[in-house]
Amino acid sequence: MEEATSKEKILKDIREALITYPIENPYPTIDLEEPVAAMGDDYPDALFAENFVRRGGKLIYCENVDTAVQSLQLLGMQEDWSGQIFCGEDAVARLLDAAGLAYSRRPSDVAVKRIGCCSCLSLFAQTGSVLFDAATMGRRLYACADLIIFFATMDQIVSDEREAFKEMKEVPLRSSSTTVWTGLSKLTDIDGESRSGLGPGRVILFLIDRSEVPVRPEDVMKEE
Repeated sequence: MEEATSKEKILKDIREALITYPIENPYPTIDLEEPVAAMGDDYPDALFAENFVRRGGKLIYCENVDTAVQSLQLLGMQEDWSGQIFCGEDAVARLLDAAGLAYSRRPSDVAVKRIGCCSCLSLFAQTGSVLFDAATMGRRLYACADLIIFFATMDQIVSDEREAFKEMKEVPLRSSSTTVWTGLSKLTDIDGESRSGLGPGRVILFLIDRSEVPVRPEDVMKEE
């Protein structure tokens, strides 16, 4: 039988020490269920809007789906979005169709489009973050896009990620590519000058105040 190596001997000593002298929790009174940060006096929607804008996002409030389509059409015409958009979701595609904006759904076009569109899973009031499925627009597009356009409803706003992930357990996703946007990426070059980092250069969120709109990725924004 071969002699145990030094590494194996050390691991054996560690294993025996853990069995012989179990480590007790030095902080037994910590409440792991209590939220880490308090919500404060603001309503969740107001808190999310404030934090989202602070992190560099542009928020467009829409009182209903029709208003969202009108705002999307107007902004798309002003910034010449038509033909530059990639969309991988039926629900969001219906909005783009209604706004008269041309887009592509072919995976091969991901590398040549500069705008990505997708729905959201949740919005975190505490941080102004957006939880979404990156697979719906393509991971490559999210990393390289000039602009990402999100669509969400007011009732998707939750206090923090713990509440969002709890809801996700109840409704399993078809994809494991969930991603959290928490602000525009910045980096400092060798000269000390701040520049844009990886990820989208701009983020716009169309937030629709209509609670009866379904909030799942496959049917969000669908009119009755």
